[in-house]
Amino acid sequence: SVKTGIYQVLNGSRLCIKAEMGIQLIVQDKESVFSPRRYFNIDPNATQASGNCGTRKSNLLLNFQGGFVNLTFTKDEESYYISEVGAYLTVSDPETVYQGIKHAVVMFQTAVGHSFKCVSEQSLQLSAHLQVKTTDVQLQAFDFEDDHFGNVDECSSDYTHHHHHH
Repeated sequence: SVKTGIYQVLNGSRLCIKAEMGIQLIVQDKESVFSPRRYFNIDPNATQASGNCGTRKSNLLLNFQGGFVNLTFTKDEESYYISEVGAYLTVSDPETVYQGIKHAVVMFQTAVGHSFKCVSEQSLQLSAHLQVKTTDVQLQAFDFEDDHFGNVDECSSDYTHHHHHH
């Protein structure tokens, strides 16, 4: 099962991205639906978070043995969202490199000052052979008060599948 990590990017001493999430990369060699998929869970304990903080664009780079996942956040007037997702993975036996990048996405869109929460699994195809999956997500970029997540905006699939009343 996928472990949830807590990843942060600081601008000086101020938090500019905080992400709690489980991430899995899925690779598939052939175009055929029958070709086997291989699943790689990103281990938070063996992953380094770094990145850049901007006023309109920030990014979270997660480096692990043999690869990385890079998330770019873009801020508009009222909202912010993940606008680009890239990943790179080296697999041994046989040694293969998988990489992909998806531009111009609007993923996990959230009101400025709020955090985004999505427990259910979300996936994004980055190339013909590489897919990224997230679970148990809570994240925020840009405007923090203290170092706490702001009000929560939930993804629609959490509502439809298993919404808990608080």
